[in-house]
Amino acid sequence: MTLQKRLHEMWNVDVSMTSTELIIHSLEIRNKVFVERGEHLVTNKTLVKIANCDKDVEPISELEKNFFKLKETEKILIGEISNMDFEKESLTKEAKSYIAKNMKPIALTYLRKKKEVEKRIEKQLKSLDNVQALISRIEESKYNAEVLQSYAHGLAALKLSSKDTGLTIDNVDETMAELAEVIDEHKDMQSAMGSLVDVKQKYNEQELEDELADLLSKDESIASNTGKLHIPDLPSVPDNSLEGEELDLDRRFQLLREH
Repeated sequence: MTLQKRLHEMWNVDVSMTSTELIIHSLEIRNKVFVERGEHLVTNKTLVKIANCDKDVEPISELEKNFFKLKETEKILIGEISNMDFEKESLTKEAKSYIAKNMKPIALTYLRKKKEVEKRIEKQLKSLDNVQALISRIEESKYNAEVLQSYAHGLAALKLSSKDTGLTIDNVDETMAELAEVIDEHKDMQSAMGSLVDVKQKYNEQELEDELADLLSKDESIASNTGKLHIPDLPSVPDNSLEGEELDLDRRFQLLREH
């Protein structure tokens, strides 16, 4: 893309060539663009390299020049192939028109030309494939370099983070070992506490069984003694009738005689 088109996209106004040259000259003085002019460039174009934000521009490298040449060659080849394809179609139409006029010898000459054009197109297509393959490799290598640089920045940041936090492999191993030891001790404590609880439960159950047996033995003893006690007969219910009173008096006299 030309700088003139880029300025038009940025400002949405048409910029004349004179204005573009003035802008480039101003930026070049401030070391914000690098300009290279020369016949060694493809189609004698002027290269303009724009600096990144808040940085001074660097000279155009040989890789950038060669990449630009490849891109320009790609455009030229595509244009030539397009023109030859148009020429081939025109020759085909001419051959058909002469065939319709029953002028086969002339039609054959157009067909021979068409075959020659097809061969040229095939050669140019191979050249275009090679150029595009080179462009792809350069772009891929640039991408890989950027990825590698990102990895390097990430690695440096990770190292600084580990240094600031004091995190090392030795510290990690030591901490993990201490953690495992504490976990083992906790498991042992839990196991010991569980066994103490079991013993206490067994002891309490034994006490309960002993106490129950003691109570049972006491109950049996009480029941046995109760069976041996002599309980006098309870006095009969007094009879309020006259006969009852007489019998009661007789019984009392009898008791007095005995005593």
